[in-house]
Amino acid sequence: MNTSNKTNSIKKTTEKNLEILFEVGKLINSTHDINKILNYVVDAVIKQFGYSLCSILLKEKDFIVVKAGHGLDKKSLHGFKIKIGEGITGAVAKTCKAEIINDVKKDKRYIDFGRIKCNSELAVPIIASKEMIGVFNIEDRKKNAFGENDLKVISALADQVAIAIRNAKSKESMEFLNKRLSTLYETGKAINSSLDLNKILNNILQIIDEQFDYKFS
Repeated sequence: MNTSNKTNSIKKTTEKNLEILFEVGKLINSTHDINKILNYVVDAVIKQFGYSLCSILLKEKDFIVVKAGHGLDKKSLHGFKIKIGEGITGAVAKTCKAEIINDVKKDKRYIDFGRIKCNSELAVPIIASKEMIGVFNIEDRKKNAFGENDLKVISALADQVAIAIRNAKSKESMEFLNKRLSTLYETGKAINSSLDLNKILNNILQIIDEQFDYKFS
């Protein structure tokens, strides 16, 4: 490849990387729906880079669980989980360090959970506020499929996913706090409006039911 072609190739790769990061950033700013964001990221990665398999796994207790994926069998798409420390993705979850394995047959840790036979794997931890919350995993049929550029773009996407999850949790926390404050306010009004204890208790139960969807018999 001559210098001109190499320069053009690098430019196209950079443009692809910037495009996907920009589009994911726009989506994060427009929605707090984590499932929508995760599925969009997976689809965008497959479309832009043509990897054979892509999955995002999030931490649930001692496991990382598949939440979005492409190239997986139906069973794996519905909550397939890996114990933290097991397999390549589990090891990345434990150490919080990305790994590139360009010949998975030589790595005994490799767990095959896709419907496509892959030979290379790249796994990147998803970290929010210094806490591991998941793993971004991509695989490809080809050996030696991944390099530093792949690591950089997937790491950047993992950071964006972490931001999206943090934002969604902050929104949930704020909504819950607002509900609690509203409940306290309405409870105070109920107490001030009546001296009948049974009526006060019934009003409070009704307020809790309305605010938190609890059902009292």
